[in-house]
Amino acid sequence: MSGSLSVGFLFSTLEPHIRPWNLTPLEIGLIFVLDGFAYAVSAPIWGLLCDRCLPERAATTMGALTATVAFLLLGPSPILPIKNSIPLCICALVVHGLGFGAEFVATFSGMHKEAVEAGLPDDLTTYGLVSGLWNSSFALGAFIGPSIAGVMFDSVGFGWGTSIIALLHLFVAIVTIVLSCYYRYYPDEDLYEKMSLFQRPIRKSESAYSTYDGDCNSTRVSREDIAIGTVD
Repeated sequence: MSGSLSVGFLFSTLEPHIRPWNLTPLEIGLIFVLDGFAYAVSAPIWGLLCDRCLPERAATTMGALTATVAFLLLGPSPILPIKNSIPLCICALVVHGLGFGAEFVATFSGMHKEAVEAGLPDDLTTYGLVSGLWNSSFALGAFIGPSIAGVMFDSVGFGWGTSIIALLHLFVAIVTIVLSCYYRYYPDEDLYEKMSLFQRPIRKSESAYSTYDGDCNSTRVSREDIAIGTVD
């Protein structure tokens, strides 16, 4: 949500921010396309890294910190002793696109892996559930971003507005780091505590099945035994 919120903020306030430079429509369009171009180039790379060697939480943290730096430079933030310029704006947009790609790719991949580890089947149903939740979060951020962008631009200015968005991404990075440390030191949780809220709970009457052998002797078989294949 923070990624789509920041993009909505940029699309609403970037043009008034660069208007004093008296750029041509072509130059303005090129500036706007930099963010999406950097995202399009970096997203497959982030996906490859997440599939092979990079944990999703680490990629999310890296993306959030990268976006934080990008927004501090884009304003630029009043707390930084630097002046606004076209090269600085271009660099900030490229950096934001790189962080944007990490946040988007890693969050979707991480949500799917967490859902499977929580007990949901690795099939199209789970993919649809994860995709729906992810897109709902994206749409919420895309709604909030432009809604608050104009108010922030008129009330506190573009520099302080980007600083607030940078704090949001920094908050995401801190929360992700805290959760990563927690799951590192407390990895073995009870199965039912890790189950997704969307998974139907197992009733006591369903916790075991009655099977019969050739001599018609009834045997109680647990659901876990069937799942791991210990019962023929």
